[in-house]
Amino acid sequence: MNGEIVLFDFDDCTYQFFAQDLAVSIYHAIWTGTSFHSEWEDFPNYFLTHLLEGYLSERQLSKEMYEQLLILLQMRELFLYNLFKEKWNPESMQDWQFEILQELELNLIEKRIPYEQELEKVRHYFKKGR
Repeated sequence: MNGEIVLFDFDDCTYQFFAQDLAVSIYHAIWTGTSFHSEWEDFPNYFLTHLLEGYLSERQLSKEMYEQLLILLQMRELFLYNLFKEKWNPESMQDWQFEILQELELNLIEKRIPYEQELEKVRHYFKKGR
């Protein structure tokens, strides 16, 4: 791509609050990476470390941003749950789609924070203050 910008998902190609941009990137990279490459157990840590180190070369990461990120990851699951419920026809859904909807619904009901354990391992990148 030689320094070019390549847009790959127009749903997420918007300018947002910095923590929202991070949340979307983290959520989808870890979700996709672990779904398609389950043999790479350290992928979340590898991805988060490199993403955050790159991010820190341009912006600071605060303790407040970490807390916001956790909330925004939950909001991402709510967004996806609503999107899938609207777009997927229950009469023609495949088993994996039912499983994803059930998992998202359970996470929302139980107020689970997606990838919280993975983020805890890189929490040291988020410094005190703003």
